[in-house]
Amino acid sequence: MNLNLEKRLTYAGITLFFIVMSIIALISNGTGDDGDSVSHFIYSRDAFKHPKYFFVHWAKPLFVLLSAPFAQFDFVGIKLMNVGIITLTMILTYQLAQRWRIPHAWLAPLFIAAMPRIITHTLSGLTEPMFVLFLTTCVVLYQRKNYFWATVLVSFLPFVRSEGLIIFCVLVVYLAVLRLWKYIPLLAVGHAVYALAGYSTHKSLLWVFNTMSYGTLDHVYGVGKWYDFILNMPWVTGGFGYFMLIVGLIAGLVRLINFLRKRATFDVDELWLSYGIFVAYFIAHSLFWTFGVFASQGLMRVMICVGSMMGLISARGAGFITEGVSSLFPKLRPHYVRSVIVALSVIFLFRNLTWRIDFNLHPSQLTQFEAAKKYKDKIQKEGYALYTESMYVNLAFGVNPMDDSLARGIYQVVKREPVPEKSLLVWEYIWAAGMSGIPFELIAHDKQFKLIDEFTHEDFIWGGTFRTLIFEADSNYIRQIKKNQPLYLNNFETGDYINKTRAKQNTLGIKLDAKTQFAPGLDGSVASYFTKPEQKFKVSFDVFLEELNNHPVVVFQTISAKGETVDWQKFDPTDQIKVSNQWIHVEVVGVARKVGDIHDTFKIYAWGPNKVPCYIDNFQVENVE
Repeated sequence: MNLNLEKRLTYAGITLFFIVMSIIALISNGTGDDGDSVSHFIYSRDAFKHPKYFFVHWAKPLFVLLSAPFAQFDFVGIKLMNVGIITLTMILTYQLAQRWRIPHAWLAPLFIAAMPRIITHTLSGLTEPMFVLFLTTCVVLYQRKNYFWATVLVSFLPFVRSEGLIIFCVLVVYLAVLRLWKYIPLLAVGHAVYALAGYSTHKSLLWVFNTMSYGTLDHVYGVGKWYDFILNMPWVTGGFGYFMLIVGLIAGLVRLINFLRKRATFDVDELWLSYGIFVAYFIAHSLFWTFGVFASQGLMRVMICVGSMMGLISARGAGFITEGVSSLFPKLRPHYVRSVIVALSVIFLFRNLTWRIDFNLHPSQLTQFEAAKKYKDKIQKEGYALYTESMYVNLAFGVNPMDDSLARGIYQVVKREPVPEKSLLVWEYIWAAGMSGIPFELIAHDKQFKLIDEFTHEDFIWGGTFRTLIFEADSNYIRQIKKNQPLYLNNFETGDYINKTRAKQNTLGIKLDAKTQFAPGLDGSVASYFTKPEQKFKVSFDVFLEELNNHPVVVFQTISAKGETVDWQKFDPTDQIKVSNQWIHVEVVGVARKVGDIHDTFKIYAWGPNKVPCYIDNFQVENVE
């Protein structure tokens, strides 16, 4: 085929892809994913109202910056943005395939378009499409020898998705192989820029490191098998697409062996920027999931981030197959082979997509949408607090999940944190029961709430019926609790987590000394304990000393964000403790300030600063109006 004709037809096909995907984005109501997709959209939509969202590490600051204007046009706006992003990625991938002289370069963008998860997750608020565009743009710049701007641009990748740090590792080796040492320090530009830009929000230049969402070696989501990503790749690429990817990897291995034997050539850019990035990325995620580190959940959608590399490698695989078939069957024209490859790619794509499941609201979302239509006014007009574990519930009810005047998590009810008299609780199976482990019975038996409604829908994905249940707070019961019960009371008579010691006068209490310095205390979300910017609290407890000493016990009020204290006050009741060898009742009153956001933790607890034992009992916290 004439190259000019091929180019025109390729761009025409990519344009058709853009048009079809745009139409689907406009007429479908799906969100691509009912968790992270919705969360990213909300951050982007509300970033202009709450500028601190531009510097939330989990939300990916650069993604928020670039997507916020599109999110102002509701969810369809961010879906159309991602459609445009994937379209540009396909164009750049085609140009790379041409520059690397991949036979029939038009196959590379075709293989991208034939990946079912590229299709479904483009129509979402997820960050993977933007990441693959940034990555592909950087590769194009490297291929054009524009090393300075390529490295500067790639330095911002971690602020689109954290996997940018994986790409850093590959590029350090790539630049070292080319002996372009002077460009390696440029990988720090993105962190330096964002450290300065976010300083006024976080009050620290190190926020780009110490607020990283995935910087943990704990098994946050468990662990998996080393081969899980190998087995589950067809979910991303489709069965035939996976076959073509494997063939492309085999073709690359054969080329590499021949290259090392000096029997063939292998473009260093293609070796490192296509094969190198894909293989390193795949192995990294497999290892993260195997060992359960960096908050890996084993999500396969992350492979979309290297979608352009998979398209290029698959195109190499198509050339490998065509060449092999032609050598075995000389009379068979190569374009017949390519036609079969194209046909199978399209057939398998449509076999992996279902309009009702992949492009529209899921059964769970449909029940939540119906619930929101009926009860939304209680939240929006009557000021009810909304308890839910589902991000889509917040979206459907029009609640910003970061707004602590309205948004609550059901886990706060489980922790027995105070419940506002005007509250709704939305329980559903996926997020409340499945992800958060809060069974229906736990809420149904909680006297603070009463079941008022139920919404059901046929579960056309897994079968059966999906239910969403609506509970309303029993204001009379909650009022009675507030009247008769303190915010927190611990007599230290139960619980294996404390150091119980039988103190004087046959009383069970906790012994504070050099071994155990802190007593359990009130510990909950800021939103649950503050009804106004400043809240007065009274703390009372019984204390026993075998001998008098200075500062035997101190009461602390703290507010912490991700384990770091952002505000604190201490109260020393030493002047109330004037005798030893008998129990003394002490009280302190303090005013705590509401700082931070909904995710921060408010604590009131006792601390024994001395090695001399101090016994604490009946630790109680009350709200002072």
